[in-house]
Amino acid sequence: MKKWVIKKKSLNTVLLKKNNKFLYLLAQIVGYVTAIFLLLFGLLESLSNKETWSAGVVEALIFGGVVLLLVTISKRKLILGAVLLILEGIFVFVFPIIRTGEVHLTGFIIPAPMVLCGLLFLFSRQKRVGEVSQNKDSMAIK
Repeated sequence: MKKWVIKKKSLNTVLLKKNNKFLYLLAQIVGYVTAIFLLLFGLLESLSNKETWSAGVVEALIFGGVVLLLVTISKRKLILGAVLLILEGIFVFVFPIIRTGEVHLTGFIIPAPMVLCGLLFLFSRQKRVGEVSQNKDSMAIK
């Protein structure tokens, strides 16, 4: 005998799905735009300095590449990538303060998209967990 499972779908469940996808896509867009911006900014800045351009290119590739790698990791392992993005943002904020002892405006501007991207990935994960817990309310008909 077949069992038919009818899942109750409410308006909240549908809205959670749409919000989940929106937050996930927004996090990816913010992450990729940040990585591309950092890569281009670092490369163009290093090319303007004609004496030591190779060190600047390597620095830009490492910094922008790490952001790009972490966003790509977040597509597969959501929580791991999100936590690593947040930690990288905190590191980018704290490292210049430790090194120079001064706080600059760029210390807030540069890591903000990384932290935002990590938080958006975490919030999209939270919406997924909330969506699964609502879908457990189902009826079985024999």
